[in-house]
Amino acid sequence: MIRVSKQAIIDKLKDIAEDVAEIQASIELVMYYSEFIAEQPEPKKRGRPLGVKNRVVEPEPVKRGRGRPLGTKNKEGHRAGRPPKTYSHNSAPTAPVSFYHIPKDLPVWLIAEPRNNFCGSAERYMFKDTRTGETVSTYFDNNNALGYHTGPYFEAYPIEGDANRWVREDEQDMYLAIIGELNRRYNTKNKPTEKLFNPMNKAGNL
Repeated sequence: MIRVSKQAIIDKLKDIAEDVAEIQASIELVMYYSEFIAEQPEPKKRGRPLGVKNRVVEPEPVKRGRGRPLGTKNKEGHRAGRPPKTYSHNSAPTAPVSFYHIPKDLPVWLIAEPRNNFCGSAERYMFKDTRTGETVSTYFDNNNALGYHTGPYFEAYPIEGDANRWVREDEQDMYLAIIGELNRRYNTKNKPTEKLFNPMNKAGNL
């Protein structure tokens, strides 16, 4: 039987107590740092893991058209492909200004056909007799580009074989003259003479 002195046992116990104290201090230190690490925000992930390909986001296809077949109407009653035009007060299209004020009570056999302007005329109309096919050509000269008058004027040709002019205020007289000229041709069945293109009259004067 091995005999151990009392002092050796006391020394051994002191060593064990010191080791336990060191272990306890280490445990407390670990617990402190674990709490500190838990309070820190997670670091942002940068890049992508190795071996993972980059994901390409495909753009959504653009929808073309108006979403319904042509010829069908939407709930507002507008046809596909023909939406109603809306304009602001600054972009609203303005209707072309007409210098003619053609009466609505013209004879049923008389029709007014707009024609292309020429030689500086502001507006031009052809009046046609549907009974005979005879016509009278008119134009409006706003700045005396085709001739000289006291101001803006209407000219009609041929009226009794000549060109006649009316100031803007006498526009209604021009329509009466056109109706009278076409009625005269209808009754006499004679075409007008080309007096305008003959610079000499019967007296031999210009």
